[in-house]
Amino acid sequence: MSEIDPRDPAQLPADLAQSAALIDDLREARHLKDEAFSAFYRNEIKPLIRYLMRQGADTALAAETAQEGMLRAYTAWQGLTYPKAWVYKVARHELLTVMRRRREDPFERVPEPTALLPRTDALIAVELRYDALQAIRRLPQRQREVLALSLSGFAPAGIAEILNITANTASASLKKARRALLAAPEFRQETS
Repeated sequence: MSEIDPRDPAQLPADLAQSAALIDDLREARHLKDEAFSAFYRNEIKPLIRYLMRQGADTALAAETAQEGMLRAYTAWQGLTYPKAWVYKVARHELLTVMRRRREDPFERVPEPTALLPRTDALIAVELRYDALQAIRRLPQRQREVLALSLSGFAPAGIAEILNITANTASASLKKARRALLAAPEFRQETS
C-alpha cells in the first residue's frame, strides 16, 4: 500500500484535488483583499481621524472611532464600491452615536501613545490650533459636517451621498459654513 502525499495535487483523487485548488484560490483572494485593504487603511486612517476631530471628537475618541470604521470596512470590503465614502459615513454615524451618549469631560486629557497615535505631541499640536477648531465646532451640525468632509477631500456630490442630502444642499451648506467662519471672531482682522 502506497502512501499519498496530501501536498502533491497529482496524487490526490480528483475531488480532493479540486478542493485543494479551491482552497489555494481562496487563500490568494484573501491575500489580495488584505493587500488592497492595507493600502486603503494606510492612506485613509489619518485623514479620517482629522475629519472626526473636525466633527468635535477629541484625539482619543477620533482614533477609536476611526478604528471602528476601518474594522467594519474590512469586514465588508468585498462589497464596497466606494470604500472611502463608506468608511467616512460609518465613522460619522459611530461618532454621532457615541457623542449623544457621552457626557462632556470638563478636562482636556492627554492621550497615551498608541500604534495609531505614536506621537501624541504631534496630534496635540494640531488640536492646539484651538481657535480654528473652536470656530468650526460652533458651526451648526450640518455646516460642520459638510465643511469637515470638504476639508477631507470630498466634492459636494460625495458629501451629499455620505449625508443623504442633495448636492445643491451640500453646496449651500458649505457656502454658509465658509461665511460663518469668515465672520467668526477668531478670523476677523483687528484694525488699530
